[in-house]
Amino acid sequence: MSEEPIDPLAVYDLSLSPITFDFCNFLAFARLSIAKATGSPAFTLQVFADSWRNVTPREKKYTLNERIWRLHNLIMPICSLAPGISGLGVSLRPKAREDYLGRAYVTSDNRNYLTQSLLELFHDTGFEPHMFRSPEVARDYARRIFGAQKKVALLNTRRSNFEPERDTPSDFTIQVIDELRGLGYSVFLVPDQELGLGEFETDCRVKVINEAAVNLPLRLALHELADVTITTCSGPQLLASLSVEKPNMVTCYPLRAGMRTASPEYFLANGFEIGAQQPLPYTPANQVWLWDMEPNPKEVCEIAQSL
Repeated sequence: MSEEPIDPLAVYDLSLSPITFDFCNFLAFARLSIAKATGSPAFTLQVFADSWRNVTPREKKYTLNERIWRLHNLIMPICSLAPGISGLGVSLRPKAREDYLGRAYVTSDNRNYLTQSLLELFHDTGFEPHMFRSPEVARDYARRIFGAQKKVALLNTRRSNFEPERDTPSDFTIQVIDELRGLGYSVFLVPDQELGLGEFETDCRVKVINEAAVNLPLRLALHELADVTITTCSGPQLLASLSVEKPNMVTCYPLRAGMRTASPEYFLANGFEIGAQQPLPYTPANQVWLWDMEPNPKEVCEIAQSL
C-alpha cells in the first residue's frame, strides 16, 4: 500500500518568533506561500518550543509558566481554528530541528509573522488571506449564549499585565455600553485573558462571557455570529479580522501616544494606510477602523449600527 503524500511543512520557532496573536499572521503567510509554490494551500505545521525568544519588554517579563500557558492556550487553539493545517506537531526537544528544518517550505525566521510580510505576499499572489473558522460545536454554543436576542453587540476589552497603556479606557467602555443599549442592542463583553474586567464584573448592563477569554474557538464563534463587534486594536482582533466569515467589526484605538508599536510610523512601516476605514487591501468594507486618538463613543456606535 502506497503512503499518503505529506503536505508541505511550515515551521514556527518560538526561539525566533513571538508567542502572541502575531502567530495568526504567520499562519496566513505560510498558507499563501505554500499555495503559491505548490498550487495547494494545505500544509503541516511544526512548532519548536524548546527555547524562547526574549527580545521585547513583554517577553522579558514572561515567566516560564506564562510561556507554557500561552503555548497551550493561545498557539494551539489558534491552530485548531485553521482547517488548512493538515497536520500539527509540537516539540520541546532541541534535536527536533535537525529532523524538520531541512525540509520546511516556510520558517518563521524572517519576521514573516508581521502584517507587512503578509501584505507583500498578498500583493504578489492575490490569494485570499482569511483562513480562520470556528468549529460548528463552538457556533452552537455561541448561539445558546446569545439566545433569542434580536440585536447583539460584542465588546472586546484589553486589561493586561503588559503595556497597560494599551488597555481599554473604562470610561470609553461604559459610554459605548450605554450608547449600544440606547440603540436597542443586547451587549455582551469578552474580558481579557489576563486581568478580566475589573469594575465590569458585576455590571448588570452587560452580559459578561468569561469563558470566551480563554476559549478561542468560542470567542471566534461569538465574533462570527454577533451583529457587530467593537474592539480595540489588539491580538484577539487580529484573529477575528482574518476570519473566513468576515464579521462586522469596528476597531478603535490603533494609535496610542508615546508607544512605538502604536505609532503612525509603526503602522505605516507595516503597510497600513493610516486614516483609511479599511487600511489593508484585504480588510472588508464591513470592518471599519477608526484612527482617532480619543474616539467618540456615540460615533463608534452609530458606525457599528450602519454595518
